[in-house]
Amino acid sequence: HTTDLIANDGGRLRGPGNLTVASSHVFNNATQAGTGRTILQGTGTISSTLNLDDDRVIENQDTTVWSGGNIEFNRLDGTGGAGTIQNNADAVFIATGNNTMRNYLTGTAGLFDNQGVFRKSGGTGTTTVSNTLNNSGTVEVQTGRVEVRSAFTNNGEILIASGAAFSGTDSTFINDGTIAGSGRLETHANGDIENNGTIAPGASGIGILTVDADLRLQSASLLEFELASLGSFDQMLLTGDILVGGGLSIQSLAGYVPQIGDSFVIATFNSSIGNQAFSSVNWSGFGTGIGFNVTYNADNIMIGAVAAVPEPSEYLMMMAGLGLLGVMVRRRR
Repeated sequence: HTTDLIANDGGRLRGPGNLTVASSHVFNNATQAGTGRTILQGTGTISSTLNLDDDRVIENQDTTVWSGGNIEFNRLDGTGGAGTIQNNADAVFIATGNNTMRNYLTGTAGLFDNQGVFRKSGGTGTTTVSNTLNNSGTVEVQTGRVEVRSAFTNNGEILIASGAAFSGTDSTFINDGTIAGSGRLETHANGDIENNGTIAPGASGIGILTVDADLRLQSASLLEFELASLGSFDQMLLTGDILVGGGLSIQSLAGYVPQIGDSFVIATFNSSIGNQAFSSVNWSGFGTGIGFNVTYNADNIMIGAVAAVPEPSEYLMMMAGLGLLGVMVRRRR
């Protein structure tokens, strides 16, 4: 069935069929249940409580603004599937308040499947996700805090603005995607962050990313830092311990080239676990005369600008050039 408008105000939609909403939608103290889909093709709002149960799927294809009330999965009887909100790849789901997604009754956990953009852009408090969160898209925390209280592996992108925070789970929080920004990355008590993806302080432009956790950089990990000047460069401030591994990438911002001997403390932490080092260190944008070395101190990692060492192929070219010059000199004599 297709309709131009749905105003689910205090009522209940239940059944196995699909409902396509071609234009706008409003959910206000609404309940949806049954094995079908509600397909939202236009823009709309969740202004008060939305209840989902019995495997009902709400598929967002455009923009939905969650301005009030909780989203409660498994709301009716605790049996059967709990329901799903599917935010499609080109869709945007915006939280403008400090509300909660949660599993109301015990049983199957509800799912928020974010393939597009899940953005918190209003409220200085916490938007809490207690049900299962799958993220293959982008989570943007522009203000306040987004707190995930279920087991979570990030396969997409998490962008944390200055003054905002993203908080992970009580158990190990695994990053297989990208985490970037100038805000705060947290876990709950006794949590670790296991990084198999990319962590990039600053995102677009120079920034400081605070990590309130122990951080384990696995073999596939990559840390990315940009340098804009001797006094302006990306930094990671870690309140816990660090296990160093994986790769380090250093990039010039706006063509900046440091002087040989300049140094940059790019990461600080409580202590380093074991005698570990990055398996690879790469840099780009600094020209051919500048390279970097890495110093691993007790509570920080520092990079220093040094004269670039030619690659083996460059050595061979230099030696060949010197040999040719020698031949020319002998012939002139």
